Amino acid sequence: MSLITKQNRVSTKPFATIPSLLQLPAISRPPASASGSDVSSRLGPDEFRDIDLSEGCLVTKTVKYTHRLIAWVDCGCSGDTTAVEDLIDDLEICRYEFKINTQGNLSFLESFVHTSLDDFAFIAITASSSTLEGLIALVQADNDMRQRQIDEDGNSDGRSRDLVHIPSPGHVKNCKSNLFLIKQLSSPHFTDPLLELVALHPHHFLPLGSPLTVYDPTSGTLKNYFAAEDHCLRESPEVHSPRLPPFRHAGRSDELISANVFFIVLNADIKFRRYFRMIQQDPPLAGPLPDDVLALMRRTMYLVDLLYWRPVPTKGSVGEAIAAWELFRLDEVPADMQDRYKSRVTAKLKRAHEHSRRMQSMSLEERMDYTMSLISGPDEDYELPDATSVSRLYADESSVDAWMDDVRPG
Repeated sequence: MSLITKQNRVSTKPFATIPSLLQLPAISRPPASASGSDVSSRLGPDEFRDIDLSEGCLVTKTVKYTHRLIAWVDCGCSGDTTAVEDLIDDLEICRYEFKINTQGNLSFLESFVHTSLDDFAFIAITASSSTLEGLIALVQADNDMRQRQIDEDGNSDGRSRDLVHIPSPGHVKNCKSNLFLIKQLSSPHFTDPLLELVALHPHHFLPLGSPLTVYDPTSGTLKNYFAAEDHCLRESPEVHSPRLPPFRHAGRSDELISANVFFIVLNADIKFRRYFRMIQQDPPLAGPLPDDVLALMRRTMYLVDLLYWRPVPTKGSVGEAIAAWELFRLDEVPADMQDRYKSRVTAKLKRAHEHSRRMQSMSLEERMDYTMSLISGPDEDYELPDATSVSRLYADESSVDAWMDDVRPG
């Protein structure tokens, strides 16, 4: 539709109504004189507005109307979020049923920071070294416990995620997986993680002396950071100046709605793996990133490997024999009994069960590649045989089976 007024003048779309923010009053707009346009808001869909804009940018701590929301785990394949949401639930790293638009998956970023991270991958955000090491230790301990359990019993409980109803000591004693609940989800590494910005392409992120300005809410001061000669972000381009320090996700006092650090590292993991593949094929002319930065990236990838890991009975263990008997027993169940059982299960639970069984049959590498394909959409990291396969994979009905049929990890 044209944006022409009744007086035959060129016009533009209506401006957004501005809500109040901190001490700033709201701005109400009069009706526009042009027709054929809807109000467009930078604040995103209504379901995303539960997050208070006054919490500011995750990185710079500034508060602006132009900030944009980043979804750490997003649906890059299509508008249908079900496949991604089911997959994240299958990883059991969320304290509630995962949805793309839940507050723990969203953070505000300045517009240019958002674009640099989400569109250009000039930067990534991950946990700091100390937070990574703490999370790695906790997840590894939980994985070891689950491995022992499946070797003994032929089955393993998933990760417990119930933060609201902390189990009683007696219940904890009888539920091995609750150790993960108590140790990890009450750990400051999870509830108050330190985060770090990794500049994968620092001079593209901040070209020709452009600064990243960080606000200190406590002192009310601003500090600029630049792409330095050693490919770090520093207070000046000189290598001896202080680096951009780690930071926290401030602004949300309720731990249940704070950004989930596991979602943040999943986002970073995809960027880091693609970066390493890229520099293997085409080493950067400006030289490699600093060793400590590369080490941080590799530890992030290691943590994500642990999150994707699933226990399998050790060959020759009691659990292997029990699991084999259970599979044999299920195959022997009469069809009518199976039908009666299935009739008592809702369609949602059946889909979740079938999805879980398919995921369990995947190797670690297959689960990781499948997750990356769903979250990130089409990518050169995957060998796609033909256009028909591409459309199937990234359609709304994208599934594990379609991915297994059509995509071969490179």
